[in-house]
Amino acid sequence: MGSPRVRSDSQLTAIVSGISLADACRDAFRELKGWIEEEWSLSSDEAAVLMGIGAHCGVGQVSNLLHTGKCSIARSLEPPS
Repeated sequence: MGSPRVRSDSQLTAIVSGISLADACRDAFRELKGWIEEEWSLSSDEAAVLMGIGAHCGVGQVSNLLHTGKCSIARSLEPPS
């Protein structure tokens, strides 16, 4: 785990700060993808497809020097075991 993770009843969220907002959002996407690969036992390709379908990236804040991005996915998208 390289960044903060938030687990709620309905979603998983990765939060990342970076010099640029684009970097922060890209890294948040990457962190969440790695998380669901591990948590949901998915291959890299399976996780990429699932992220493409259901991941949502957003802005945490841009007022400080390090901008913050977040990426979330609904836990309901977890494939059955």
